[in-house]
Amino acid sequence: MRFKAFEKVIPEINKLSLPGLETQLKMAPSFRKKLIEHFIEARKSAKLAAVLSLFYPSSTGDTNIVLILRKVYNGVHSAQVGFPGGKPELEDASLKDTAVRETWEEIGVSPENILVLREVTPIYIPPSNFQVHPFIAISNIPLNFTLQESEVDDTIEVYAPIKKKTFTEDNIFDELKVLPENYNVVKALLGDNSDNLAGVKGLGIKTIIAEFPDLVNKSGTTLDYVYDVCAKKLEEKKFKKIFPKIITEWDRVETNYKLMDLNVSDLDDKEKTHVVDIIKSEVPDLQVGAFLHCLDTDKIEGITKNTEAWLENFRPLTTVK
Repeated sequence: MRFKAFEKVIPEINKLSLPGLETQLKMAPSFRKKLIEHFIEARKSAKLAAVLSLFYPSSTGDTNIVLILRKVYNGVHSAQVGFPGGKPELEDASLKDTAVRETWEEIGVSPENILVLREVTPIYIPPSNFQVHPFIAISNIPLNFTLQESEVDDTIEVYAPIKKKTFTEDNIFDELKVLPENYNVVKALLGDNSDNLAGVKGLGIKTIIAEFPDLVNKSGTTLDYVYDVCAKKLEEKKFKKIFPKIITEWDRVETNYKLMDLNVSDLDDKEKTHVVDIIKSEVPDLQVGAFLHCLDTDKIEGITKNTEAWLENFRPLTTVK
């Protein structure tokens, strides 16, 4: 979700009622339910703690939430992933102040960059006998973290609400060990399941890195390089089975590349002119029946589950019949 869109739902978050312990029990594993029921009395004398669920914009404008990896130590929460937070101190006026202070101490986010929206339902943690009070907060700027080495081992930025990471030119090399400008060549070989594009069967990223080093070290490496490497390997007495397999499936690799490379057009000048003319002309009426038929023919039925919602984006552009 884009952070600007996330900001628009904040007023609704503040209006939501808290489902409380009943909902926590629905989501908890069976052993945790038994522990909670067993320690009903213990909860009354539990130690207090507060944590902060902090949302903020990434450098690309997406919504992130920060988690921390706690240090390894002799305790029940050793090496656990969780929210920044901890026990209240004398200077804390409230548990909200505790959550903000602990976040500042543990990951270096200044209180002036934190807006606390609300508290949510407290949760009891039987192993350490803590009653934890969570708070939802936002920061309106991308964050850099300074870790408290005595307590925090690392931070984990989660791409909220579903994705955990987004690829950029800054991190793609660290993730895949290939230069960003060579990524299309790699994907042409591997294929893309999300677009139903099959790659070379049996070929993985480790083999690509090992056998085609220019993809790692040399900017602007092309498919021709991959083909030449395979051809030279076949001239040797002994070669790995993957090289003739790549050559055999080369048509598929080239097709994949053409589909993935959005910088290149296969249209000739006449076709380009035709497209421009269509764009400049009046937008024709959308025939919904014919549109749905095309989706069904091309097996893209997912859009048809809520056609009206999908078409809503296009109403300013066309008259829907």
